[in-house]
Amino acid sequence: MMRIFFCLVIWLASASNIFAASSENDGKLDVTGTIMHHVSDSHEWHIISFKKGTEKEINITLPLPVILLHEGFYVFSSSKFKGGKVVQIGDNYVVYEHGHVYLTNSEGHLEISEEKEITNSKPMLDISITRNVASMLMGVALLIWFFGSAARGYSKRGGLSVPKGVQTLVEPIVLFLRDSIVSEQIYDNRKADFFMP
Repeated sequence: MMRIFFCLVIWLASASNIFAASSENDGKLDVTGTIMHHVSDSHEWHIISFKKGTEKEINITLPLPVILLHEGFYVFSSSKFKGGKVVQIGDNYVVYEHGHVYLTNSEGHLEISEEKEITNSKPMLDISITRNVASMLMGVALLIWFFGSAARGYSKRGGLSVPKGVQTLVEPIVLFLRDSIVSEQIYDNRKADFFMP
């Protein structure tokens, strides 16, 4: 089980876009633009990009669900937006532009103001699972699995036994929090132990 966990962590670390590719702007490196592009929210999870020979760049992405509430409840994959396509939801049409979903006509016309901002209205409620939300859900799942397996080990072997497996990593963290942080902030040790496992 631990091998599967470590393989998953290594795969996620290598597949994520931790190392941002540099973008050129008039011969100068646009560091801010590159960083903001990689940390901004999106309706898809970019896994890897590569070039096959002299062909154009191939992007492998994981489309995430788009959940809209506008004169009805609509759920569909963000892959329907590929290539700037217009998606029909009921009697309305929506298009995806710069990380947001906008209402539009059947041709996908977007109205742009003098400040170069899109002025089309947005759906009443967009509760889509975006890249940031998917990252948080994955982190919560890993923490529940991690601390749950440590808790199961303590319940099987008892709290005073020698830690094994995941417990060997969890126990020093819990002891550090209890002894160095909680006990220092709450002067009565009996109350400090009440707030820690």
